[in-house]
Amino acid sequence: MASSSHSRSAGNASVDSRTALRRRNGGLATGALFAVLTLCGPSASADEPATRALDTARLDAAFDKVVAEQGLPLAGFVIVDDRGEVYRRVTTGLDPDAEIPIASASKWLTGVMVMTLVDEGKLSLDTTVGEVLPDYPAQVRAVTLRQLMSHTSGIDPGLALRDRDATSLDESARAVASAPLLARPGEAFAYGGSSMQLAARMTEVACRCSWSELYERTLRAPLGMTGGRWGHPLRPEATVPQVGGGLSLSLNDYVKFLTMVQRGGRSPRGALLPTAAVAGMERVATGSARFSDTPRVGLSGWRYGIGVWCERIDADGRCPVVSSAGAFGVYPWVDRDAGLAGVFFTRAPLQRVLPAAIDLREIATRKGP
Repeated sequence: MASSSHSRSAGNASVDSRTALRRRNGGLATGALFAVLTLCGPSASADEPATRALDTARLDAAFDKVVAEQGLPLAGFVIVDDRGEVYRRVTTGLDPDAEIPIASASKWLTGVMVMTLVDEGKLSLDTTVGEVLPDYPAQVRAVTLRQLMSHTSGIDPGLALRDRDATSLDESARAVASAPLLARPGEAFAYGGSSMQLAARMTEVACRCSWSELYERTLRAPLGMTGGRWGHPLRPEATVPQVGGGLSLSLNDYVKFLTMVQRGGRSPRGALLPTAAVAGMERVATGSARFSDTPRVGLSGWRYGIGVWCERIDADGRCPVVSSAGAFGVYPWVDRDAGLAGVFFTRAPLQRVLPAAIDLREIATRKGP
């Protein structure tokens, strides 16, 4: 069974109101594989600009094709603009309120949490590990928060995933900091989650709170998110947060987060981050670091900001298209030039679905026929 709607509805419609809307429109259209939920978002007033025209038929067809070809029982694709959702398509198997592991799509939320403390003046991107964690190994004390968050610290990127003994974020970060460096800080880009463990520990000390408490204060409560559990992406029983890839989150909660980012740090409940802080994340942060390899969650030519990939880069280092793909198939993005953001949400190897997910973004943001 399937139904489709690509116009705005007022507010976050309840199940009952969506059912009434379907009945008013003559019931549900049938289909073999997919159910599409009605769209939710703020209603447009007469003096607001018209919603950007989307080729919804082409988006529907492209989404249905990748779901069918890749055999994805759980999949969704949502697009938002400054005012809210403008497109949503979800398979019948995906509960948009159910949490699934999102792997490296976690990094974007980690970046915002770190930038919240930067905005509060408790840290800066130039703060060194030694300034906050003076008893950590000497080899990492000069590493900056910017280097930790842009994977240019020289730390082995796979260490955190292999850690099975840590009982706290401090223990995890100390283990990462104690291992031999692969390069001098700032010299090379090496994508992974290990360096972000140190960044997260710095934030715990700076805010005098746990990582989970910081998540509650900076994201979950302000955005009205219903969940979000930090752990290990490969070990469900683990409780120490792997902040570069260990978040389990629902589609609906990721959309709330992404809508805030698209709005330049503003949520329906008020400003979460100043626009300048969001813009600061969306700039190349890797400096002169060499790129010897592109990981499976990125493409050749992409660079990195603070917690996000820079897919397109302006001459001044600004990144008008950023994303944070995860190895389990979640691909969120923002296109500033198009004024749109979106997320392709599934549970499948990213290499199988990334080309199609990028195609969906390009269909959504393409101008003209």
